[in-house]
Amino acid sequence: MAARTTINPQTQLHTEHKRYDSVMSASGKSVPTEPIYFRALREIGLIPQTCTFAEAFRLWTIVARDSTVLVYEKQIREKHPNNFNIGKNQLTHKAVLQLAESVAELSALKKRIENRSASSPK
Repeated sequence: MAARTTINPQTQLHTEHKRYDSVMSASGKSVPTEPIYFRALREIGLIPQTCTFAEAFRLWTIVARDSTVLVYEKQIREKHPNNFNIGKNQLTHKAVLQLAESVAELSALKKRIENRSASSPK
């Protein structure tokens, strides 16, 4: 049996899958394939570009338990009390981005994270 050179969706076997370089939504915009915690930490500069998802998630758990981030989460919840569809990670993501608007609070968060990550086992 000869190998198929082109894959026609109508004749595609269930074991054949087309690989996409980037995921595109119906509107034509590319959909991010990285986790929300990874994007948030990279966006505010808490992780380097070469960070793995596992290292980023370990750092995210520290950030999500930070008292300042929790205060920002509470403020966001109070502004939008009827928003039932927002998940914990999305709420933390919004809180971290809002916190990052203040340079002083962001630098204080970085110091607290460095202290906690240095003392926690890997």
